[in-house]
Amino acid sequence: MEFTHEGYGAGHPWYYVLGGKRLSLKEIQLSAKASGYRGYRADEIEKADQMNEPRRSESLRSLREIAKQELGQDVVRYRELAKQLARRRDAGFEDSEEDGCADIHTNISLKHNHIYNELAHILVIDELLSKQGDLFAF
Repeated sequence: MEFTHEGYGAGHPWYYVLGGKRLSLKEIQLSAKASGYRGYRADEIEKADQMNEPRRSESLRSLREIAKQELGQDVVRYRELAKQLARRRDAGFEDSEEDGCADIHTNISLKHNHIYNELAHILVIDELLSKQGDLFAF
């Protein structure tokens, strides 16, 4: 489930230039889940998953905590950027192809992509932690 506007996905600056809406965190999460994307840390997560218990669980939980911390920082910035974009639009500034891409469009698309990655990491790690004997490890 990818969110698009006039042919551009929410991870592309032109999505916002052409009037695409700011996605909620739930919408970004649904998009990441539907895509099956594993995030830029996929290799690192895979290595952790190959470890023997209890190092496997510890490593996966550590990576999950890192992803959660980075996600928290990204969400704060994403909300700031969404407010800036809304103020720009409320002020009557009409973005168009002729005007090109402004910093706000690039910034919010990049922050969307950071959130998308961290959510993908958390989804993959949660799936891995739900398997094997980890359900009963204390």
